[in-house]
Amino acid sequence: MSRLFRFDNSSNYHHKMSLNRTNCQYLFQLDDGLIEIYLQDAEDAAGFAPTFIEKPRIIPNESGTLITMKCKCKAKPKPEVTWFRGTNVVKETAKITISEKSVEEDVYELTMEIKEPSGPDGGTYRCHVENEFGQSNANLNLNIEAEPEQEGDGPTFVEKPRIQSSDGGKVVIMDCKVSAKPKPNIVWTHAGKIIKESSKITMTVVEEKESIYYIKLILNDPGADDSGLYKCNIKNNLGELNANLTLNVEIIPVIKEKPKVVKIIKKKTVIVECTVLSKFAPDCTWFKEAKAVQVDDRHKLHVEKIKEGEFAVKLEIEQVSTADKGKYKLVARNEKGEATSQVVEVAELPEEVEKPKIGSGLRSITVEHGETVEFSACLTKQDKKNKCTVEWYRDSKIITTTKNISISFNGIEMKLVITSSTEEFSGTYKVVVRNEAGQDESSASLTVKKREEKKEEEEEEKKKKKIVKKKKEEEETIEEVRKEEEKKEEKKKEEKKKVDEKIEEVKTIEEKKKEEKKKIEE
Repeated sequence: MSRLFRFDNSSNYHHKMSLNRTNCQYLFQLDDGLIEIYLQDAEDAAGFAPTFIEKPRIIPNESGTLITMKCKCKAKPKPEVTWFRGTNVVKETAKITISEKSVEEDVYELTMEIKEPSGPDGGTYRCHVENEFGQSNANLNLNIEAEPEQEGDGPTFVEKPRIQSSDGGKVVIMDCKVSAKPKPNIVWTHAGKIIKESSKITMTVVEEKESIYYIKLILNDPGADDSGLYKCNIKNNLGELNANLTLNVEIIPVIKEKPKVVKIIKKKTVIVECTVLSKFAPDCTWFKEAKAVQVDDRHKLHVEKIKEGEFAVKLEIEQVSTADKGKYKLVARNEKGEATSQVVEVAELPEEVEKPKIGSGLRSITVEHGETVEFSACLTKQDKKNKCTVEWYRDSKIITTTKNISISFNGIEMKLVITSSTEEFSGTYKVVVRNEAGQDESSASLTVKKREEKKEEEEEEKKKKKIVKKKKEEEETIEEVRKEEEKKEEKKKEEKKKVDEKIEEVKTIEEKKKEEKKKIEE
């Protein structure tokens, strides 16, 4: 119901404030209210009593569902705030919210909100603020007047909701009759979704006489999907009414698609499967040629509910042999009738598949940073019919093809190539090859050396080369010194030889002189 608000924003203020000297209280009566002056000692000059610095306001929202009373006061220290209605303290509830916030230094905005206000919420409200230096009050008058009641009536049933069928169940009619003033708005839903008119559904509202309305929904060719809860919402400004009707559509089983054959090679099993539409689980029989298939240890019948009104009917044949080849069909029955599927042929039986086996497995690899890595493994027999799948893992995490990783399988060799390897590629690698008969796997480790290790090795190699070079230079120096010494020794020998020859020459000359002298003397 809408409401009319009348506000009296002329407010009375009551103040208590502080002056110096002795502790005493003075009361002054002014035209707009009572002012109390409370005198305190000068030591309290660090603060001041609360005062309202703006006229209190009452603010409604546009729809009238929320009223806000707002005051603004100045005080130091922050005041205690209490709201009154008459002489009663107003407390927070689900309907009333009270708040206060600091908008600037020593200035506070005080609000009280009333949700869904009504007549009893009217009256005189007072906002009382107080601190150790004094107190102040602001009065707000709220008048709420309800608008005049609207004439008329909310909807009521004249005839209760019902479901009827006609034309052998091909047409379903849901209807009811209501009294309402003014005319109601009608919304039909099915399973929570709004119904719209179509070639299958017609909805009408007819005023048979003043304020009496006949409401009808016609459903043509109902199917299993049309079953469920229907709701008719009937509403005007003065009230609301709901009609709930549950529709159960029972039809003969429907088989829309041809059965399909599924082969399970590992179990050497064939499954013939068909989907049946039926309100309840149908009674099902599979036929091979014209003979009903009897359920036994090898032949098993499964009727599984997929969703409401839909069932998967399966014939499972284990340990199949050539005797199981032939044409199969399904007959599904319920109380309304039966349906026969199209014929499907079991022509091929599951082939014997051998479990894959790895003959040449992965080998562990250690490479330098940035080098290319290649892992490979080979099967003992080639996968000619592409029955095998291959997966690669690093530390139990599956590997996929990326910019740096390529994966290939040619039916016999499984290969993983990593280009521009880094330390992050280090780990345990595993290749898994599988088919319907089983799987085999092989593992190996990859170590990519860090750049620091490579640099250290290079430095070590340089040091070794430097030592070798230095040693060689030292050896060459020693050799040169030895040769020089030999030269010096040779030279000494030559000089000695010359000296000896000179001495010998002198001796010879002396001998000759002696002989000549002897001859002269003779």
